[in-house]
Amino acid sequence: MKPSPIVFRNARAVRAIAKHCAYCGDEFTRRNPATFDHVIPRLRGGTKATNNGLAACQHCNGLKGSLSLDEFFRRFPLAIQNVKAYLKERQGKKIDGVEYAAAIKKRFGLYY
Repeated sequence: MKPSPIVFRNARAVRAIAKHCAYCGDEFTRRNPATFDHVIPRLRGGTKATNNGLAACQHCNGLKGSLSLDEFFRRFPLAIQNVKAYLKERQGKKIDGVEYAAAIKKRFGLYY
């Protein structure tokens, strides 16, 4: 079963509004491209919805794998501040009419 085109558009949109990895803060380049990280891993019932995704470098996306956000933050505590900064930089940016950072913060209880 193929994902719907809106899923791909949302993943591209999340990557398009980000210039840095949400977890480590590294800048995206051709050698370090942005990926769509499922905050709640698909393996654990997460969806492909925009409010379940953060732009992450391939390295961090691989490190997070199927870990929950809490598990990832326990292993990599510096990532907490990077995610907060990532969301703060995206305040007011909309994807399909929804304010992206507010939707992520509300869903996962992230406050800064």
